Amino acid sequence: MYAMCRCLVLTCLLVAAASAPTLVTAENADGHAVPTAMGGRPAECTLSASGRLGISLHCKGAPVHAAFNQDAVKLLTRYPNASFNTSGVDLNPRCFTPGCLLTICGRSDVIIQGAVQKLDPMPGLVQSVLCVANNSRVTLQRAVIANNQLMRGVHAMHNARVLLDSTTIAGNSLLDSDGVGVRVTDRAEVKISGRSVLAGNLAPGGNGAGVFAGGDAVVNIVDSSIVNNTCDIFGGGVAAFGNSEVSISGRSSISGNVARNGGGVAVLDNAILHVSQGVVLADNAITAKGAPDLYVGSTQPVLLPAGAAVRKWGKKSVQAVAAQG
Repeated sequence: MYAMCRCLVLTCLLVAAASAPTLVTAENADGHAVPTAMGGRPAECTLSASGRLGISLHCKGAPVHAAFNQDAVKLLTRYPNASFNTSGVDLNPRCFTPGCLLTICGRSDVIIQGAVQKLDPMPGLVQSVLCVANNSRVTLQRAVIANNQLMRGVHAMHNARVLLDSTTIAGNSLLDSDGVGVRVTDRAEVKISGRSVLAGNLAPGGNGAGVFAGGDAVVNIVDSSIVNNTCDIFGGGVAAFGNSEVSISGRSSISGNVARNGGGVAVLDNAILHVSQGVVLADNAITAKGAPDLYVGSTQPVLLPAGAAVRKWGKKSVQAVAAQG
């Protein structure tokens, strides 16, 4: 369905807080559980953009702290009848992050619903559709980020917290970069859950086409699918580098991914991997001699579905790891 849409229309619920809040559970208008700041009221925002219609962000309620890439905005508004409009938004230049179309910052809490699809490539200006920074919290709920050329879906950084809930990030591509579906760095944390799908993302010259975790990042994949992603180096589905930690649990599936080594998952440096019972990690492929499903080059423990802890494999690898039910 995402391939049929030609523009992005995002409906967001955002809470901006003066300090990092404790989250409680509430329900939105559809009856779905959403996180909110303790005692806070969410701002309601609509974000829309395309290469032909321009870009707009309109919010009501609590302040929203954000920044657009102004050079990218000029490209998006170069067509006749295209425009850039905002209301109810604190457009703070200090939030600007190079390479990001939109950055959420300032300890904001954000819930986004909608779609970002088929944006025209903006080489040298935009590498990420959405960046989350500065201790902000973002939930992508039933959202779609798909078929965007030369840009990744989400980059979580600088202690950000991001939740993908029933969200699809698919068909995006980015040259010579790591993490085209989701990139997690700088002590950020990302949870991918609720039958989310990261599929068909391409990272020529990079690692972790589906998910890339680096630095001290934490990634939890629960009841979700990382499938048919392709990169040239390590971890077509998931790549963990640095001191990052990745856990895969529930009825998650890592399959159909391709890389030079570790087509499904690659764990290197000092990264930690936990794979629980019920996870399917199988039917991935490689383009060189090595391990199609799981490549381990980390010095840290790796917990496999059968419960066996492997302390150190150096550059050894496992040909296949699959746990059914």
